[in-house]
Amino acid sequence: MGAWGTDVFANDTAADIHSEYREYLEDRIPDAEVTRLVIESFAHLRPNDMGELRVALAAAQTQVGRLDPEVKTAALAAIDHGAGLELWADAGSPH
Repeated sequence: MGAWGTDVFANDTAADIHSEYREYLEDRIPDAEVTRLVIESFAHLRPNDMGELRVALAAAQTQVGRLDPEVKTAALAAIDHGAGLELWADAGSPH
């Protein structure tokens, strides 16, 4: 598994996180519960892949104007540590 592009959601796991998040919102589940459910659903990820969850969830929340402060903090920490960058190493540049 890898990335097919440089977009945040351009890999299977991040795309699945995005889809699941949106589905829960469509079901009118409260924001805090949606966040908990998505994190719980992807708890099977290896510790090295948790950054991918945090960044994808933060991006999905940002798209709909519902960025949870704790998710934001976790995503920024993952970015600062370079978590998940290996996924995009072979995806190339966007030009």
